[in-house]
Amino acid sequence: MYIIDMTPRIVIFYTHFDNVYCINLFMQTSHEGNVTTSELHWSPIVADAGKVLQCRAESPSITRAPPLVDDCLPDIYYIPMTTLYPGRSLNLSNIEEGDDVYFECAIKANPWVYNIVWLHEE
Repeated sequence: MYIIDMTPRIVIFYTHFDNVYCINLFMQTSHEGNVTTSELHWSPIVADAGKVLQCRAESPSITRAPPLVDDCLPDIYYIPMTTLYPGRSLNLSNIEEGDDVYFECAIKANPWVYNIVWLHEE
């Protein structure tokens, strides 16, 4: 939530990376008209991790004034996503009994995983 003390009326934009969110589900101006409170309701996805969320307030009637800007880097949690790869020199169509094989498990997660378990036909 952002509270901005400014007269005359302002326009508030929220941006996340290259996306602009102009929809304020809640925006309220005080009785005196100099404080505007705005909330953005947003459901982040994994692709949003590591991107800055920014609130920008502008007054269209004051063209020489620079916009007020505040930003934050949300810590977006998501479940681990794994991808299993054969070893670089491994030819999956030419494995024989007794061959040494190895695999790599690429993991993307926040928070980071603390335990990795390998299972075979369980």
